[in-house]
Amino acid sequence: MDKQLLFAECIRILQITPLRRSPEELNLLLNFARTITFFRELGEQSVEMLQRCIFVLSYRTIKGGEVLFRVGDSGSLFYVILRGSVSVNIRLPNPEDPQQFELKEVNTLRAGIGFGELALINDSKRTATIIAKEDCVFAVMEKHHYKSILGAQEMAKIQNKISFLCSFPFFNSWSFREIKTISYHFEPVSVTLNQAIIKQNEYCNHFYVVREGEFQVQFIHKNKLFCICTLGPGESFGEEAFLNKDGQFLIKSSIFIQWAKTKYNIVCKSETGIAYKITREDIQKRFWDSKTQIVFLQLLSSIHHFRTLKAEQLIKEYEEKRQKEEEEMKFIHPGIKRSFVQKYNLLSQRNTSSEIEKDEQYDQFKLQEKQAIVQFTKLMKDRNCSYAQVRTFFDQRKFKSQNYFNKRFYHRQFFRFSNKIDEKITHDHDHNKIKTDHEIDGLLTYCTNQQNLGCNNNNSNHYPLTQVLSSPTTVDKFIKRIKNKVQIHIKNEENNTFFNIRTHSPTSHRSINSRRLKTYVD
Repeated sequence: MDKQLLFAECIRILQITPLRRSPEELNLLLNFARTITFFRELGEQSVEMLQRCIFVLSYRTIKGGEVLFRVGDSGSLFYVILRGSVSVNIRLPNPEDPQQFELKEVNTLRAGIGFGELALINDSKRTATIIAKEDCVFAVMEKHHYKSILGAQEMAKIQNKISFLCSFPFFNSWSFREIKTISYHFEPVSVTLNQAIIKQNEYCNHFYVVREGEFQVQFIHKNKLFCICTLGPGESFGEEAFLNKDGQFLIKSSIFIQWAKTKYNIVCKSETGIAYKITREDIQKRFWDSKTQIVFLQLLSSIHHFRTLKAEQLIKEYEEKRQKEEEEMKFIHPGIKRSFVQKYNLLSQRNTSSEIEKDEQYDQFKLQEKQAIVQFTKLMKDRNCSYAQVRTFFDQRKFKSQNYFNKRFYHRQFFRFSNKIDEKITHDHDHNKIKTDHEIDGLLTYCTNQQNLGCNNNNSNHYPLTQVLSSPTTVDKFIKRIKNKVQIHIKNEENNTFFNIRTHSPTSHRSINSRRLKTYVD
């Protein structure tokens, strides 16, 4: 059924005496009630209570500008707004003359909201004047029906909220009746795990008090997430709703005030969380006495001061750690440009939940890299370890180096130990170990690249290739490979031939002298 037709039909049913409504009409009314906020929330708590309420509901309308009831009137009805909106007006002291009270609007209630229960539960007078801001339609419930169906539950809910609010120091000077009145302006907000109530760099218009669950105060600095503290029941947030751009906390309303943006995210860290929120305007209108204002502003200032100091401390520790990591990266990666090191640091700073796994992988690679340096150094210093074993270890580490570490790093580490490599080549000659194509390629790489990679080898001891390699056939393979990679200048001296090897770079058109290799020609 169309919404307009459904609404019109339900209005017709509400005008019928409750005892004369048919089961079909009650069922239609029940379906309509589930579209109204008040009844929908009631149905989530108890379907039976919702059905009992629907059975006794009746109907009332007023025109825009009319008064529904005034302060001091006797309460006889509970109202649920089906269409329209009303203003809530209470008596507040005149700022110019505190002895005089005047009626001021403190809130606006819209469709789906119920009101008027306080006078019914306590058998007291109305504490506010309700004025229709437009033509309004209400579903109403008689006092005795309300007390029998909802009275006990609503009374317990109100008492629970009032007891909770009484624990706050800025309400110490308030009477029970005043706290009860303002308790209606604290609306519950329910959130789930990792849901944010307040977001960084946005404007906040509410002050919050945690009722249930845990909420984390977070902020993001240079793409990294920091946690300041975790809030539990009774703690508050949203103090920046009263902070202007000049860093002053104010409780006053003016169109000329420029409010500051929030510096933190407030995120639920329990399965569910509940917080009471109240608007800045409600506090500005309700906190009219100076004592309450002073205590409240002191609370806001102390909260803000603590969180600001904590944030500064976290940022300082982070910058120190980052600088230390940069120095470590420079030490581990000699010769790599600063921008390259910073690139790694940026990778380690990723903090979104979707990249946590990659961050852990990065840390694992970094740990493996440090372990590889230690193992590589041990192999180089071990006189019983052959060149082939070192080369195999090097290749395994180099080709496993993906994602985060540049392969050039392992080349640098390999050729930093040129003297040790000379010793190992001699050792391999003694044990006739350089035989395979893989080992020949390794020796060729060492011969042609070590100066390109910045190694300075001052060792003047050179070894005939036929002594280093295992046979003339192996020497032929070496020479064939080296002709494809470098320019060779041959100089004959007696029975020895000296190969002056020049590496060639097609991109830079520069040639760099390599070390001389002395080879024996059969």
